[in-house]
Amino acid sequence: MLIVYKFLCFSLLLFTISFFSFANQKQHVTIYGESTYRPYAWVEDGVFKGIYIDVLNTIFEQMDDYQVTLKAVPWERGLFLLKTGDAFSLFPPYYYPNRRPYISPYSTPLYREKTVLICQKKVFDIERNKWPNDYYGLSIGQSSGYLLGGEAFFEAVARNEMFLSESRRAGQNLLMVATGRIDCYINDELVIKTELNELSKDEHYRAYLDNVQFGPIISYEDSFLGFSNVNNELYPYKAHFVEQFNTLLTEMHKRGEIELIIEKHLSEW
Repeated sequence: MLIVYKFLCFSLLLFTISFFSFANQKQHVTIYGESTYRPYAWVEDGVFKGIYIDVLNTIFEQMDDYQVTLKAVPWERGLFLLKTGDAFSLFPPYYYPNRRPYISPYSTPLYREKTVLICQKKVFDIERNKWPNDYYGLSIGQSSGYLLGGEAFFEAVARNEMFLSESRRAGQNLLMVATGRIDCYINDELVIKTELNELSKDEHYRAYLDNVQFGPIISYEDSFLGFSNVNNELYPYKAHFVEQFNTLLTEMHKRGEIELIIEKHLSEW
């Protein structure tokens, strides 16, 4: 009888240890992010850093049920992983549900970005007040896969009334404008200003930058953490993750923490 009692106690102890070990296990999650989107997210000396990295890490440190890893990828690669369901989430897509039907849901907005046009100075030798109509006949650059410029712009491109040029990096696109290879480039204002600042540090590029001039605001775009709606069975925790993430992000917005993180990064440039 004593042996049976000891066996039952030992079995109960093993069950209790196993139960609490399982309960305390965190769900491992990989979140992919744009690798060349300075100052929001970029890789430098092997470190993934930026405004959005700081925002996301602040939130993920509070999500006790999850162990989150941030992984940098080229933007088009990240979109492909979402489309195939091989990625759980990617940041920071804009809200384009018709062009990217494989993304849903979207998180609470991370930040509202301001997309602007920057062109060769000679482009503004004539008055250009209306986008995209006043820019017909010009070549417009943007970073690969970004889909900036609006529906009217893409319709004009389809009619060969405007010409789209895509290159991966913002700095490369800006040099193409500065050297006259394309007429203009669209991207977020902070991204453009940050890359111009970086290029100006190189004496070889500095003189070319005198050839560029900011144009009009094209749009205001909210950025998000976007989730794949493909292979949902692989991510049974998605609804809980999104709900918890949104709650914590909303609290950060209310406390003004997002703006403080942005100000901190901009003060370093």
